[in-house]
Amino acid sequence: MAGIDSLFGPMLIGVCLNSMLYGLLILQTYTYYQTRKDYGRPFLDYLVLYLLFMETLNTAFDIALIYEPLILRYGTEEAVKFVPLMLIADPIVMAFISTPIQLFFARRIYIISGSMLIVAPILFFAFCSLTGAIAATICTAIIREFARLQELKGAIMTWLFSSAIADIIITTSLLVHLYRKKTGVKATDDMINKIMRFTLQTGLLTSIFASLDVILFIAIPDTAYNFALDFPLSKLYTNSLLSSLNARVEYEKMKVDHLSVGNTTGAEGLEFRQFSSPQTHVPPGTFQRLRRGGATDLQQIPGETQQDPASPGGRSDFKVDLGLDGGSTPA
Repeated sequence: MAGIDSLFGPMLIGVCLNSMLYGLLILQTYTYYQTRKDYGRPFLDYLVLYLLFMETLNTAFDIALIYEPLILRYGTEEAVKFVPLMLIADPIVMAFISTPIQLFFARRIYIISGSMLIVAPILFFAFCSLTGAIAATICTAIIREFARLQELKGAIMTWLFSSAIADIIITTSLLVHLYRKKTGVKATDDMINKIMRFTLQTGLLTSIFASLDVILFIAIPDTAYNFALDFPLSKLYTNSLLSSLNARVEYEKMKVDHLSVGNTTGAEGLEFRQFSSPQTHVPPGTFQRLRRGGATDLQQIPGETQQDPASPGGRSDFKVDLGLDGGSTPA
């Protein structure tokens, strides 16, 4: 049996990381609902609300999990022999968080690629992960002893390795299809490059944590080192999703920032905007600055497509569906 430091030390670190990431999640959720009035979709609102509820439950369970052996059972044999009661719920709660997020990204990939051949493996591994998590929860409830947790090896490997594989497929697919969306227009390509970097960072983070979690569990038995990575894993998934949703605001700002390629001043001191594309969507509430003879006015641009009279019927630089808000399913 491992010592107290290698048993409860990693668990305490994992709970602390989980709690810190929960604070970031609250901030991300607040940001989402602050901007949803312009970009939100009802099913996304429900998804974010569901994830907030599940993550709150997860954080409460993790705090109770470490409170039990360090406070309630402090100094007793039961504290080091039996797993905390709330540890039983850890796999299933985490899977109920990660699986919907993976399904969301699978839907996004289908929107931008239109291919079920790419989406099918993601669905397969996501549900394999869910099945493994359910099995791990049932087995933990039956075994209940730290010394016998290695008997869960099969269920743990199915749960976490399947989740990691799904994350790798999601990240690779998004990168490939975002790369194919490049148009040769600098403003659009810069925006896609930024989204690709963000996708790579968040996708690799969750897959690395999930892989290291199961590797530590197998490589260093009779310890709890894996829990330092296991407990914050669900928060990485949810923060990854919320960061992706909140990136829509930055995406819209980048579109507006690149609307003008230059300014020309008329004979009466009026500053005219030259649009970089014949058709450009401008979100409601955006203002353009006009100068008339030294005075500065703000004129609101209607929330509709703006047409450049110099180039009627042309293509918009920004009509590129990157699936940032879930989009609409292709026919």
